[in-house]
Amino acid sequence: MGFYLYDANGYVGDVASNNGLMMMSDYVLSSTDSKPVKELFEDGCTPVTEELIVDLKAIRCPDKSIMDSILNLAELLGKCDTIAIISDGMTPDSEDTPEGEA
Repeated sequence: MGFYLYDANGYVGDVASNNGLMMMSDYVLSSTDSKPVKELFEDGCTPVTEELIVDLKAIRCPDKSIMDSILNLAELLGKCDTIAIISDGMTPDSEDTPEGEA
């Protein structure tokens, strides 16, 4: 299972695996004071602004895997319209619904 980025129009792209997002989130939250970046990782959504993208790109991580995930997210944010939402793709209603049944 993984996490995906959505915007006002729907799916934008794949963000990371569960573990990848956890590792990226832990690193990012401990490495920046940027309000929009923290909001994205703490709340799972934030308005897309140039400040958000620039601040995320400014983070440097010695772990190549985490750094690749950060750069991937920054690239996806550049494709977003208005808002960025990180989600596992499940809605509250679909969590209890078997696949194919709605």
